[in-house]
Amino acid sequence: MVWAEGQQLHSGKFLIERVLGRGGFGITYKARHTMLEQYFVIKTPDEYLSIDPEYPKYIDRFINEAKILAKLSTDPHPHIVRVTDFFKEGNIYCLVMDYIEGESLSHLVQRQGALPETEAIEYICQIGDALSVVHKANLVHRDAHPGNIMLRNNGKAVLIDFGIAKDTPPSSFSKDFGNRAYVAYEQRSSNHPRLDVYSLAASLYYAVTGQRPITALSRRLDSAELLPPQRYNPTISDQLNQAIVKGMALEATDRPQSVQQWLELLTPRDARNSEETRFLKVFQFNVVTVNAQGEKVNRRLQQAKFFTENLGNDAILEMVSIPGGTFLMGSPVGEGDNDEKPQHSVTVAPFYIGKYPVTQKQWQAVMDSNPSHYQGENRPVENVSWHDAVEFCSQLSQKTGNFYRLPSEAEWEYACRAGTNTPFHFGETITADLANYDARKTYASAPKGTYRQETTPVGSFLPNAFGLYDMHGNVWEWCADPWHDNYNGAPSDASVWEYGGNNQCRVQRGGSWGRSAVDCRSAFRRWDSPGFRFRYFGFRLVLVSRS
Repeated sequence: MVWAEGQQLHSGKFLIERVLGRGGFGITYKARHTMLEQYFVIKTPDEYLSIDPEYPKYIDRFINEAKILAKLSTDPHPHIVRVTDFFKEGNIYCLVMDYIEGESLSHLVQRQGALPETEAIEYICQIGDALSVVHKANLVHRDAHPGNIMLRNNGKAVLIDFGIAKDTPPSSFSKDFGNRAYVAYEQRSSNHPRLDVYSLAASLYYAVTGQRPITALSRRLDSAELLPPQRYNPTISDQLNQAIVKGMALEATDRPQSVQQWLELLTPRDARNSEETRFLKVFQFNVVTVNAQGEKVNRRLQQAKFFTENLGNDAILEMVSIPGGTFLMGSPVGEGDNDEKPQHSVTVAPFYIGKYPVTQKQWQAVMDSNPSHYQGENRPVENVSWHDAVEFCSQLSQKTGNFYRLPSEAEWEYACRAGTNTPFHFGETITADLANYDARKTYASAPKGTYRQETTPVGSFLPNAFGLYDMHGNVWEWCADPWHDNYNGAPSDASVWEYGGNNQCRVQRGGSWGRSAVDCRSAFRRWDSPGFRFRYFGFRLVLVSRS
């Protein structure tokens, strides 16, 4: 039985929207939670195949897999699909998981062809981190192919479909070899993490070439040759080429014995850090601190590292290197509202972030348009929606070969604070000569100032201690995260908080030219519809690693 649109499940808790897919023993549906007004995926066994002698074994594995995934979901991993419920509708078991807005890696490559090396590696490293967690739980995915790697709209990869139907192939589907290109030869008789190393390497092969690799079965039985990925895409690096070939070694003992070992072949940390450092430049800048009256009480010279990206048409993008560290996110007691609490510790890995908000000149160079209300090539681009910003990141990534995205909310606040714990990175308040905001409305004991009523060119005011400009005021900056009403359950690793939030509301940070000082605080947060455009709305870019 296949449920039709409008079918109610779990006493009306879920409403079926449509069938997402059908294969092996399973059917997946897109369903709407009628109370939360959010979408989920519901996966069930396919009752039409109940006559298959392997069906009872599959049901047992389905239940067992649900329990394992539920355990993984108690401490949600940003790159593993989260299980939220498990129930029985009549005689049919139903596994409820987060619905991921985006497309599979398979569909992305089919749509646009081979991916830039840096973008492909970013996705695969995220899935590699997920598989390492899976392996620590004594589970092997066995089906980590491009169709089971979902890419969220914010550029995050998520591993889905934990090989339930593939673990023990049913006799009636023994000829279904659609994913053989990503399966190690020994999979029928082994359950070692090396299986996932092969699948991950084969998925990366596909991502950077647009070609499915020849199957391990053909290599074993027909002595067919695995063509190195450089034969299809001569632009990829020797290091990447060698890592893929090593990960796809026909003999299991010739492969890296864990995903982490293989990831080190792909992007050895020391080599990556030294290579990136060679391309970084240093710039110096002045930083000031003010007291509650807005008086400058300290001025010092700082320096930071950055690199530039030439976008064409004289448009240059400057990305500042942000060191990793741990900080307190949110506001303390006595500052801000409940949505900024509880204050909690977050550890952030090193990353790059835009020195300025994206400018109209940069937008024009990438998108060949300018939606801004207040025109000026060095003013921030505004009047852009969250979807517009995500599309810009995608187009820029394709143009440059580097993987750009919106910052997570935690990355944004860490970058804004730059080591401070005061309401503003400038100190206890801000004034009109430090930021572009509605300075008629003051914070602490600062004096009133000019309300400019429009954007100003980026970099018109002093930066913070990381060398970042316009973190307070000018334009609201979109973040990748969906909205959560507070920080209860928030991630501690600065990743995008995908789980449990409202995807119809996306976070904005930093305040704008039309808002008061209180809204420009480092901890202040608001939301808006991801499709809404307004002359207050801009964004800033993040890059995790570069080619």
